[in-house]
Amino acid sequence: MRILIVGAGVVGSNLASELSAAGHVVSVVDDDSALVHELNEHLDVLALQGNGAQPSVLRRAGIEEAQMVIAVTNIDEVNLVICMLAARFGVRHKIARIRNEEYAGPNATLKPAELGIDTIINPEYILTGKLLHILETPGATDCALFAEGQIQLVTFDICDESPIAGMKLKDVRVMAEAYSFLVCAIFRGDKALVPRGDDEIRAGDHVAVVANAETVPLILPLMQKQVQRAERVVIYGADMVGRNVAETLQERLERVVLIEPHQPLAERAAKTLLKTLVLNGKATDPDVLREADLEHCDYFLALSDDDQANLLAALMARHAGAHHTALIARDPQVMPVLSSIGMEVVLNPRLATVGAILTHIRRGQIHGVTRIKESEAEVIEFVADTGAKITKKPLKELEMPDGSLVVAALRDDEMMIPDGNFLVRPGETVLVFALPHAIERIERLFAKRRLFSRG
Repeated sequence: MRILIVGAGVVGSNLASELSAAGHVVSVVDDDSALVHELNEHLDVLALQGNGAQPSVLRRAGIEEAQMVIAVTNIDEVNLVICMLAARFGVRHKIARIRNEEYAGPNATLKPAELGIDTIINPEYILTGKLLHILETPGATDCALFAEGQIQLVTFDICDESPIAGMKLKDVRVMAEAYSFLVCAIFRGDKALVPRGDDEIRAGDHVAVVANAETVPLILPLMQKQVQRAERVVIYGADMVGRNVAETLQERLERVVLIEPHQPLAERAAKTLLKTLVLNGKATDPDVLREADLEHCDYFLALSDDDQANLLAALMARHAGAHHTALIARDPQVMPVLSSIGMEVVLNPRLATVGAILTHIRRGQIHGVTRIKESEAEVIEFVADTGAKITKKPLKELEMPDGSLVVAALRDDEMMIPDGNFLVRPGETVLVFALPHAIERIERLFAKRRLFSRG
């Protein structure tokens, strides 16, 4: 497929790398000459410098031959104009990253179709959903929903006190028979492992587990010795994510506090969040911290638009006694460092955007793609095509690529953990864990034919 990406920041460059490696013909437009040079030097793409909202620049980048346009500049209005122009040029698929609630929210005046957009990706909405699911799952570092919420992927850090620390996978699977869950991946240092029966789960590992929604609360004590549901939450930052999270939590929890250093944002939040205590001040102010009562805080969420302020606020909260911390970090390169200094949950809106966009691009019947931690390993939700190779033989008779594992299937609204004798039926939802080198071969197993040509 011929794909034109406008915007060569973290999102655009990651998409260009992934899509060109998958065999798509990719062109990229950005007004930053350094970014354009970097892409032309290191990727098999055509990168052009110019204003992506100008028709002449888009023509030079090949928009008239493009089958998809992805607008991921840092300015919502520019992304809107790009998609409107793409519609005029007859481009079939148009995706835009839009943050402004007036364009992307449920009460938006204009709907996506009226703006010439097929799919709007709002990173803040994605992060809000992730945070709410994590808070509902004590001890989790990330959560993702599949099959319309019937199957969940949950990740945990394994500590010395974790009941499964030191156990072999085959012994964990014996325990799992009563609960219907599967440890589908182990992350050890910078390595992602497809687990086998004799592999041992060690303290310091990061594990990914799939389970049905009803089972998740039952397996939490196996992952963490002490499990305590969050009832008192303090949020730093009254930007979109902070406000949205507070709006939901104030209806569920015992106490929600929102700290915002900028007075206009604090006043706006106080007018709409009637069950939330809104404090106007800095997270480094001792008086503000005392009023927020961090010593009895179950979770501190640093969700402002300022990465440095988020890190400082989270460190101050930990020092003041907050039990758990989560923060937003927009630079993906710092995520491993933040995890290494004890930041339990680190969310990156740009990587979340990449995953959401890839879901709309991948060929085959893909309904969801989730990246685990900051690795390139993925859990992919497929719906098997009629006539697809995956439906022809039991799993043990198929040539499943190394670095992949079929981890769950939904049959008659019941989650199943497939074994070697499992035969996927056409139309069934199936979850697969895959390392990067295995993804394309896995896609071939599930697709009867290509949905897009890659020429």
